[in-house]
Amino acid sequence: MDDSVPNYYRYWGKADADGAYHLLPYHCLDVAAVGWYLLDPKEPRCICIAAQLEVEPGWLRSFFVFCLTLHDLGKFARAFQGLRDLSSDLVKANRRMRYTVRHDTLGFFLWIRNLSALLEKKVNNATWIKDVHSWLEIVTGHHGMPPKKSGERVANFFNQDDEDAAFEFVRDVFDFILGEFDYSPLHNKELRNRLRMVSWQLAGLSVLADWQGSNREHFQYVKGYKALSEYWDKEALPSAKKAVQAMPEKPKQRQFFGISDLFSFIQRPSPLQQYAINKHMTEKPQLFILEDITGAGKTEAALILTHRMLGAGLADGVYIALPTMATANAMYIRLGNVYRRFYEAGENPSLILAHGARDLSDAFKESVLLSESQPEDLLTYSDGDKKQIREFSATAFCNAWLADNRKKALLADVGVGTIDQALLGVLPVRHQSLRLLGLRRNVLLVDEVHAYDLYMLKLLETLIEFHSKQGGSVILLSATLPKTIRENLVAAFQKGLGSEATKIENLAYPLATHITETEKTEQYIDTRGELKRSVTVTRNETAHYYDARIGWQPQGE
Repeated sequence: MDDSVPNYYRYWGKADADGAYHLLPYHCLDVAAVGWYLLDPKEPRCICIAAQLEVEPGWLRSFFVFCLTLHDLGKFARAFQGLRDLSSDLVKANRRMRYTVRHDTLGFFLWIRNLSALLEKKVNNATWIKDVHSWLEIVTGHHGMPPKKSGERVANFFNQDDEDAAFEFVRDVFDFILGEFDYSPLHNKELRNRLRMVSWQLAGLSVLADWQGSNREHFQYVKGYKALSEYWDKEALPSAKKAVQAMPEKPKQRQFFGISDLFSFIQRPSPLQQYAINKHMTEKPQLFILEDITGAGKTEAALILTHRMLGAGLADGVYIALPTMATANAMYIRLGNVYRRFYEAGENPSLILAHGARDLSDAFKESVLLSESQPEDLLTYSDGDKKQIREFSATAFCNAWLADNRKKALLADVGVGTIDQALLGVLPVRHQSLRLLGLRRNVLLVDEVHAYDLYMLKLLETLIEFHSKQGGSVILLSATLPKTIRENLVAAFQKGLGSEATKIENLAYPLATHITETEKTEQYIDTRGELKRSVTVTRNETAHYYDARIGWQPQGE
């Protein structure tokens, strides 16, 4: 390669088993270009996250795209480059260096320990550099888990040439993407606090951008020299546009026209269903808790509320969570008859069943689903003469995700599954951020809340808090709920909104509770006449105790 070409063009970023490879700077720009389209300032996703950060949508797009170009800084490590012997145009392996720490963590290490201080010294007015650490932690977690914050020395993995090449790349990207950028918001301490609140959404976007930017169907491998600006304009942006356009479009929601339009078998709505039809809704996130006896039509009432929210533009879809696989299977069949009525005629919304034994459901197997899994995509690297390393590529993670419909349900327009599939969004597991991102614009509808134990309820409270924090609405259904549990669930939703918890006062039954940012209503709802029962209670003034030898005996004074 010509000596005038920057050294960072001597590093590969993607490679196939046949020896084909894609240069690292190009791959970084591919991923950033996908992020450019995912964070279109005119789209609700960017507008919502920017509002939570209290910055302009255009500012958020530009700065986060800059961060995305740095997501694979760890691949500048000679330990990583030495995993493949691809071309004499690339840097040579250092056989003394072992690839024992993943490249995502190595990139974060390199930034916080070396590059950030170097940039602050060599770039004019770069006092904002130290405020980028949290943003880099988000994008270097693009394989579904945050990078480690402690570990071995950078010098164990990077030569000095590698650090110099990485610095040169960051400097050129900085000049190319940011230019006359306004860095002043980065100095705001409150922005750092607000970033923590939306970090999981940006982390999910990083995963999605890396998956799409690694898809060879849209991004062809390039190994010849092209200036960053030329590659960005002629290769990265056009390919990213095709990749994002190939993603399923959200179907257009349909207005609610009445209960008979949604449920043809209902001639006269129950009192709870009438409440769902008439209840005034705000344009903000809201929580409904519907308590009524079995057979009162809670599910239909919840779907009416969901339809009204979709029609009002408060959500794009719904995820219905149930306690068992059997109840999820039954709900999947029930929903299959009505879910298309949530959307305009001619639209093709997705309906997915999500639990571990979904393939045993005949209804699921007979459904029309998205394409099934592809063969496992593993990259096999030779690490010296002693061992081989097998590492999933980003495309493999993408295929694994898309093939796993338990996870896909949270990205589907309409998902039905067990409660654990949603609760994994608030547990320290791989890709939890993408689960939360998938739920972001969906109504979270949880049925049979009374069936969950205290551990599950605590997780549910956390999920409700996260969901309301990112602008989501929640509907909870239960035969009945103890006052304390109802109070805790309401408090979790209000905490996510940033408002103070309110006391639960109404102990009537059946009951409909409605919570928004500004109001709380608890309304007694009559139940169906045919479901009412009278129970006679007779008070026994004489107390008894039980003796195992002689049975029940009158209690002495």
